[in-house]
Amino acid sequence: MPRVDAHSTLSAAAADSEHGATHVALDAAEGLAALAREQPEPDQFARAFLEAARTLLLRQRTMAPIWRLVNDCLLAADAAPGPELASDAVTEAARSFAARARRARSRIVHELAQLVPAHTVVLTTSASSTLEAAFVALAEAGRVRRLMICRADPGAEGAALAERLRARRVPAERVDDAAVGLAARVADLIVIGADAAGPDWCVNKVGSLPLALVAESSGRRAIVTADTTKLVPRDLATAIAAGMDTDPARARFETVPWRHVEGWVSEEGFLPARSVSLWSEGIEVHERLASFARELATDNQS
Repeated sequence: MPRVDAHSTLSAAAADSEHGATHVALDAAEGLAALAREQPEPDQFARAFLEAARTLLLRQRTMAPIWRLVNDCLLAADAAPGPELASDAVTEAARSFAARARRARSRIVHELAQLVPAHTVVLTTSASSTLEAAFVALAEAGRVRRLMICRADPGAEGAALAERLRARRVPAERVDDAAVGLAARVADLIVIGADAAGPDWCVNKVGSLPLALVAESSGRRAIVTADTTKLVPRDLATAIAAGMDTDPARARFETVPWRHVEGWVSEEGFLPARSVSLWSEGIEVHERLASFARELATDNQS
């Protein structure tokens, strides 16, 4: 197995604008584990880790799994018996994070199967890797009769997803973003992915909020599907929201308030929208990360 170069792997993860949050976080976890191997001296590793973590968070600010990965690593380093073992603790934390995220994907497919009856017509947007795997499995089980995927401009990730799924015999078709109202009329279920899930909202590609609103106004079920690495408490959620570009000419992400959807499906099962805040506030946040989150939120308000 080829040895991973920490610098190139972390740089690629920080610059990745094509893949979803889980994919980027898995690459980042691999890079941080490699960094721990390359920097065995405690002081050198601490400096290198904090620099890499800061770069990842600044470049991929809307991706909650990056925040959760860095948080897990910081907590693990603090819990190590001594500074000389901090790099080993970070390696284990990064690997555990990656394993948890990979296990969650298969579990989410199982949980969705409990909610999606046979021959369902589904409408979705963007290109969540978790949902991509779920749609393949659900189509093979006969639970998805028709899958409509919004084009998801800018970037057209949805169009690319439709092509990939058709190649795997999923009955997927592209829908223009402006046609979500018409598509919702024939859909049984609207499914939205998420890069982050805070107490009051989730974050996904622009176009997700109109989809949720159309579902709400037409009486269609709308759910968010994402694993629990996307869940962040209020202080981290505030930093994520503060850094989002809200200029309609440039924005790539937007928030979808939980009140517009029925709930959230994760590897833990279905959670009603009103209960998400209780789950998010139970997450322990390392003080260094909380301080950085407050710094970012303050910078954007000034």
